[in-house]
Amino acid sequence: MIAATIVGLGVGNAAPAARAGESVADFAGRWKDEARQLTFDISKCAGGWCGVEVTGASTCGRTALRIEEQPSRGGRLVGRLELMAEAQPYSVSADLDPQGVRMLLKGHSGEKFQPWRRTYPFMTALVRVGDAQCRVDAKVS
Repeated sequence: MIAATIVGLGVGNAAPAARAGESVADFAGRWKDEARQLTFDISKCAGGWCGVEVTGASTCGRTALRIEEQPSRGGRLVGRLELMAEAQPYSVSADLDPQGVRMLLKGHSGEKFQPWRRTYPFMTALVRVGDAQCRVDAKVS
């Protein structure tokens, strides 16, 4: 009886698993880093999440960030960040804080994200500042 109670309590405290095709974290929104003057509107896209660069006051630019969940890497969100069209892109990892208001984006040049590195040439903390206005699938006509 005591063993059944202990097992029952353990099951009740387990975190709910994400449903198939659903990400554990919700990255949708406008994300900003004042220090680097970076702003991305992140929304769902084919295969994961895409970040459209926001330039000027609210002008939608190109898709600069693409991240997706990697089950083989413990569900870590990894992908590519292209800050400038002519520069080599970064392989990045995105982590969201438990409250969903700060995102740590870290990366390095190269084809595949390497989580075991001690330092990353690119690291920034973005803050959610509102809803995404720019979409990857925005129509031009």
